[in-house]
Amino acid sequence: MAKVYIFICAIIIIFSLFISITNCIERLPCEKDWDCPRDLCLLPDIPRCMHQMCGCTLPKEAIKIASKKKKTEAIKVN
Repeated sequence: MAKVYIFICAIIIIFSLFISITNCIERLPCEKDWDCPRDLCLLPDIPRCMHQMCGCTLPKEAIKIASKKKKTEAIKVN
């Protein structure tokens, strides 16, 4: 019984640490894309202003390439 209690306490501590780490990521307000810092995202993502908050998205070129790949794969399947 004591081992179950210790296990539950350990799980609670781990989850609370995880939640506190994910909540400490600062949301940066913005008006335009250039308001977001360049080092916000890992490559190939780029910083963009979305709903007046900085976030990371794929560049338009990468999205176009991915959509072309999906179209060609759909044609091959048919």
